[in-house]
Amino acid sequence: MASQNSKGSAFQDNNGQEPIYKLFNDPIHGTIELHPLCVKIIDTPQFQRLRNIKQLGGCYYVFPGASHNRFEHSIGVSHLAGKLARSLKEKQPELNITDNDILCVEIAGLCHDLGHGPFSHLFDRKFIPAIKGQKVWEHEDASLMMFNHLLEQNPKVEEEFKDCGLINRDRIFIKELFYGPPKKFILKKEEIERYILSPLMNKRYISETEGDGILENLMDQRYISETEGDGILENLMDQKKYEIGEDDILNVVLGEVNEKCDLTPKEIIEPLKAEFPYTYKGRSKEKHFLYEIVANKRNGIDVDKWDYFARDGHMLGFSNSFDHKRLMKLARVLPVGESQQICFRDKEVGNLYDMFYTRHLLHRRACQHKVNLVIERMIVDALVLANQHLKYDGKKMSESIYDMKAYELLTDNVLYDILKSSDAHPDMEKARDMVKKVFERKLYKCIGTYAVPKSNEEVVKKSDDEIKKEIVASAQPGQLETLDLIIEHVKYDYGKKKENPIESVYFYSKEDNTKAFTIPKHKVSSMLLNHFHEMEIRVYCKDEKKKDIAKKGFEECLKNKKKWPQHKPCQTCKSTY
Repeated sequence: MASQNSKGSAFQDNNGQEPIYKLFNDPIHGTIELHPLCVKIIDTPQFQRLRNIKQLGGCYYVFPGASHNRFEHSIGVSHLAGKLARSLKEKQPELNITDNDILCVEIAGLCHDLGHGPFSHLFDRKFIPAIKGQKVWEHEDASLMMFNHLLEQNPKVEEEFKDCGLINRDRIFIKELFYGPPKKFILKKEEIERYILSPLMNKRYISETEGDGILENLMDQRYISETEGDGILENLMDQKKYEIGEDDILNVVLGEVNEKCDLTPKEIIEPLKAEFPYTYKGRSKEKHFLYEIVANKRNGIDVDKWDYFARDGHMLGFSNSFDHKRLMKLARVLPVGESQQICFRDKEVGNLYDMFYTRHLLHRRACQHKVNLVIERMIVDALVLANQHLKYDGKKMSESIYDMKAYELLTDNVLYDILKSSDAHPDMEKARDMVKKVFERKLYKCIGTYAVPKSNEEVVKKSDDEIKKEIVASAQPGQLETLDLIIEHVKYDYGKKKENPIESVYFYSKEDNTKAFTIPKHKVSSMLLNHFHEMEIRVYCKDEKKKDIAKKGFEECLKNKKKWPQHKPCQTCKSTY
């Protein structure tokens, strides 16, 4: 790593000095430059722990090349975030993008994954729900807490923030860039009427009396902050204020409206969301496009994905037809309704479809690989067994998510912590045995996959226990138990569940680069997908000796076409659905 002066930047610190950027050699982006404040953040224990957290979780046990970590990915995202912000600034000086804006975006890109636990998404999406019984916490929550913890524990970083002229509003902006705005906000009765009911009434989706019914329903739901003191809570109730999220409101509204008109939920929701109060505090509505650079909540096109598509594909040995460098050069900010959004040249619509298809392939071929899923399940089983006994700064793993001093000690090394533990408790013995099975490749076996037909996704509503009981009942009597089986529900999509994400992207033309518009799928190609979501049910057997019995039981289940309907050929294109 070497140093060099910044390339013609107008940025100066409080002493009037230009910052000395550091050069990093990255296998994906080549030589990249990072601001000295970013370097100071990198050189903290809280950031350095990312060296020991695999980007793709258990994939390293399937793909030997998947050895990359959150550390290098975060540096890559910071680089791309600054590059995109500078590109927009150079092309459109009227946007008034400042050097502070760019630095904040770079810091957000660097810190967006600070909160990942052992084996990345395995920890927040599988381990924590296994302990808590539901998904109550996400790594973004910990990223926010870890960022605050990093600043508290490293006074030199705090000083550098001040030297760079970053104020409290900039810190809020950085957090919002990767975490988003407050999840909940308080609306008064008149605001509910203004932002939700009036637009519906104006478009004649509902009558005035139906509007009163929705308002009453919202009040009955009592969306009030329970964390407030008794006096404040009583005051809120008296004023009929309710702390609610957009989804809370819209779900109630949809329940009243959807049956009364021919519009889809999306067609009802999107205009309403545009009417909601602007809740971001770091930057004004005129600069809202900056929030789309690191973590784009609108359509998922952001530099976080651009880095991991390129990095994951490179390390896994997968080809990648998506070109983020070209897309970056053809990005512009244009007004869409009342907001400013990042838009792209119309000819790049194919490149964007390639981008989302790349995401789909990474999930299908790596993240959701049948061996990777079972390895991650076995790792989760080991962590659950060890949770009560393995402590970090006095906290259980499941408790550490609310204590960053303990959480920063948690990395992928937890498997070796389990192996090295001398705790003789039966649970720890089982946990050690489970880790050894992963290392020795003595894995649960996949005995079959059921592709859920798009014409009948009701089958996925069966509980795991129901599916296991059906398989056991279909197997040889007394030869198989439900405890021998594991059910995995696998979902593939383009990042927006059943929706086509390109429908949320705006484009501009060569003839007029000031007007934003969408491009319907049928105008791109008649060969594009009609569906953007599919599901599979995979069955695994824990006992090697029982796998053949379990497989026959599952095959017998699938013969019951009424309970397990099969794909039907499409009459127009002869494909299956």
